[in-house]
Amino acid sequence: MELPKLSRWPVFSLLSLDFLQSVRLGCVFGSAGNEAVVVCVNSDVYALGSNTNGCLGVGDLRSSLQPRKVDALCGKGIVHLAYGSGPHVVALTSSGDIYSWGHNGYGQLGLGASVTTGQGTIPRKLSGSFSGVKIASVSCGGHHTVAVTASGEVYSWGYNNCGQLGTGDTVNYTAPKRVEGGALGRLCNYYFSNRER
Repeated sequence: MELPKLSRWPVFSLLSLDFLQSVRLGCVFGSAGNEAVVVCVNSDVYALGSNTNGCLGVGDLRSSLQPRKVDALCGKGIVHLAYGSGPHVVALTSSGDIYSWGHNGYGQLGLGASVTTGQGTIPRKLSGSFSGVKIASVSCGGHHTVAVTASGEVYSWGYNNCGQLGTGDTVNYTAPKRVEGGALGRLCNYYFSNRER
């Protein structure tokens, strides 16, 4: 990530130049851009900020102005980060795996019915629906998540009060649900999910 882009965010203002130069990927989120997850060139992952609902992924709810290592993601080959309101955060690896953490009031972490409320303070790998399937892209909306496979299939999960999951109903899904019909999936991903913030 370019230093000018990082330096515009106050959450990075106390960090050393050496640390900032080691960042290759970052995601700034929160209502005031007061939370961030970054991936360094050595594949270590760090988070800092206010830690609302465990969104830093460090295993607790403590806020920190200094980077804290996200052990569950280090060395996993993170290539993309996305976030939604609450916030909830997802990470995509180079091998097509998805990890999620943070707010889970509507099942937006995709961890299934057994984990439907509260926070996920440690990133967990999604399994089940994606067995043997490589994910190519992932995005988050307010309280939902959308993933697109390498073959173009669309999966969505989380809050669905207005049909934003593209599933043809308004049922919330706590695990990834395959969206039938590519056009509907593309609309869902484009209009209701953030792609890059």
